[in-house]
This record gives sequence, structure tokens and C-alpha cells, in this order.
Amino acid sequence: MKEILKGQKVELTRDIPELENVLVEFDYRVNNYLKKDDFEMGTAVFLTDGSGTMTSYEDFIYSENREHPSESVKLNEREDKVYITMSKIPNKIRKIAFALTLTEYGEVARYYDRFDYLSMRIIDLDREEVIYDYQINDSVGQNTEIVFGEMYRHNGEWKFNVNTDYLDGGLLSLGKKFGLGI
Repeated sequence: MKEILKGQKVELTRDIPELENVLVEFDYRVNNYLKKDDFEMGTAVFLTDGSGTMTSYEDFIYSENREHPSESVKLNEREDKVYITMSKIPNKIRKIAFALTLTEYGEVARYYDRFDYLSMRIIDLDREEVIYDYQINDSVGQNTEIVFGEMYRHNGEWKFNVNTDYLDGGLLSLGKKFGLGI
């Protein structure tokens, strides 16, 4: 396992040419001020063209659309795991961005600054091995959405870019970022 840092770009298929079944898994720990019943966390995945824009609503994977029509990307029921079948990713898809969204319940602040720990792991399911582990170490401030990074296709190879971005404004702000009118 290799730990990766914000701003880093890493190889996926060049280092592991046989990479086929990938799991992107999110993990977190809340601080003492927040209980798991106080919020709902969801995962959003955006399959885009080379400019970072979705070409179809079907390219938006989230709680109401858990699987891409190509069967290349699937979101589990708990919304903490994204399964990717590399050979099924359509040629038009050049980037796959991974984001977490946070919804509050009650009067508790809904921001990610209430979390002690946020991480994402990229796992090769066929070899049962964690390829990369990314932990957010900087201040996320009062934001409700985190784009952890993106897989992207470059010269026929898949790579991962840890281009973490923090947003506030729900799925609307994420949709605008990736060209989806929500």
C-alpha cells in the first residue's frame, strides 16, 4: 500500500497492467460533537469527458442511480464503496471523479470539520491489495461536499489525481462543477 497526498498524481494501469476490478472505498470517524444519527453521508461519482463535463445524466452515479448503464461503475447500498470494472468503462469516458456529500439532521452543524478522520482507499480486488490510501489531513472547513480526486485516462493508461476540492451547496454545487443541471 502506498500513501498518497493531496496534489499527487499516481499511475494505476501502467504499474498494474492487469488491473480490472477496482474498489474505491471511503472511511471516516466523527468527533465527539457529532453522532452518526445526526447526518447522512453519500457518495457521488461523475463520469466525464476530457473536459470534466458529463455528457449524460446516466453518467452521474449516486443514491438514486447506483449503476452506470455500461456496468462499469456501481455504488453499494451504504454508499461507501464504488466498484469499477476497468474493461467496461466506455471510451467516451475520460475521467471518473469521486465525491462525498453530507446532509445534516436537526441542529447539528453539517460540515466536514466535525470529522476527525476522512480517507479513501483504492483497492485491486483481484489481488486483494490496497493500491493507494489517501487521508485528508488539511482543514476542510465548513463545507458539505468533498471531491477526493479523479481517475483519468491519459495516453491509454489510467491514473489517479488527488485534486481534492471542497464545496458547499449540496448536489447542486457538485452538479455545476461537472456540468449537470440539477
